Amino acid sequence: MLYDFFINHPGFPGGFLLYIETFVYFSTHKPVTNLVIAIFPQNKRRGFHYYLLFTEPLMKFFTLFSTAIVVIVLNSHAQVSLGIRGGYINSGLESAGKSISSKPTTMNSWHAGVYFNVPLFKNGYLTPGLDYIVKGAQWDYTISHPAEVFTSGTSRMKLRYLELPVNMVYKVPIGIGKFTIGAGPYAAYCLSGKYDLSIYTNGKEVQSSSHSLDFNASPNIFGTDMNLQRWDAGLNFTAGLEFNCFLTLKATYGYGMVDIDKSANNEFKNRYWGVSLGFLFDREDW
Repeated sequence: MLYDFFINHPGFPGGFLLYIETFVYFSTHKPVTNLVIAIFPQNKRRGFHYYLLFTEPLMKFFTLFSTAIVVIVLNSHAQVSLGIRGGYINSGLESAGKSISSKPTTMNSWHAGVYFNVPLFKNGYLTPGLDYIVKGAQWDYTISHPAEVFTSGTSRMKLRYLELPVNMVYKVPIGIGKFTIGAGPYAAYCLSGKYDLSIYTNGKEVQSSSHSLDFNASPNIFGTDMNLQRWDAGLNFTAGLEFNCFLTLKATYGYGMVDIDKSANNEFKNRYWGVSLGFLFDREDW
C-alpha cells in the first residue's frame, strides 16, 4: 500500500516543495510502515533538486517529521498564528487476542497542547501541533468470575503520550466565524504508563493497586503476556468552529494504526474521540 502527498507553498524562499510518502510492506509476522520525507527547493529554470531526503522506519520518524514541520513554519512568508487547546477525550483500545479475558471499554481522560496555523492557499491551512494526551482503557471483571473465588485482573490502564498531529484543514466562512474540517497523520511517544491491578470476589472489587509500566520488561503488565511499546501512529480527523474572536471549538477522532502490543498473541490499537476549547492568537484574518 502506498500513500503520498505534496505541499507546495509559494511563500517559501525559492518556492519549497515538501513531499511525504508512506508505504506498508508485510514482514513474517506483522505489517511494517516506512516513511519518506523530502524537501525540494523549486527552481523553474532548473527543475527540482533534492535538498533533504529521509527514509526511516516508523519508530524513528518522529524527530524527522518534527523537523520538516519546523522548516515549513519558519520559512513561511504568510502570517503564522499560534493556538492553544485542551479538553475532554474518551479513550479506548481496539483489541484482538486472549491475554486479557475481558474486552476493554472506554475511559474518560483529557488532553492539552499547542499548535500552529499556517496558511497554504485560499481557505487551506496546515496545523501542526504538539499535545499531551492521556490514552488507555479499562476492563470490567465484576461479571466474569465465579462467586466465593478471589480473582485478579488489570482494571485500568493509562498511557501518557506526547503526540504530534499534522492536519490539513479547510475553512469555510460562516456568519459566526469559520467552519473547519480536516485530517492528517499523527505520531506519538508514550512518556509513561500506569495500570491498576484489582482483586475481585462475589462480583465486587475488594482491592486495587497501581503499578508503573516498565517498557524494558517483557511482559510489562502483571498476569498477562502483554508487551506494550512506546510508539504510536495513526490518523486524525477534525471538525469545528473558529468564532469571530479568539475562541475555537473542535471535535477530534484519533484512529491508531500501530499495534502497541509487541507480543505475538495480542493486538491493541488506540482509539479516541474528544472535544476541545482553545484560543487562536494573531489570526491572519484579524
